[in-house]
Amino acid sequence: MSWNFRIIRHIDNGSAWLAIHEVFYDKDDNPDSCTQNPVRAVGEDKSEIKWYLDKMHEALEKPVIDYKYFTDKEKEVTKREHICGDPNDPCDCDCMERAYKQKDKTNEH
Repeated sequence: MSWNFRIIRHIDNGSAWLAIHEVFYDKDDNPDSCTQNPVRAVGEDKSEIKWYLDKMHEALEKPVIDYKYFTDKEKEVTKREHICGDPNDPCDCDCMERAYKQKDKTNEH
């Protein structure tokens, strides 16, 4: 699964706002899912933060995606590759917790 940072348009109560999210692609390189919450640049040192910011800057050159695109597809997040740490170790964000909660909600129906 490949990924990159993309700008996502959110609409809340008729007001639009933009944020950077991680977007994951299917085997045909179509956007398949995205992080539920916008991402932030964090790191153990300046070079890691610079890497994040450089990758986020690349999102400015790509078309904006509506968040509704992902929610309309009723995608289920089941596995997530971490850029915030080793995929075998827990990271300091709540991305895996969100993924499992989403999976549990989907299985309830």
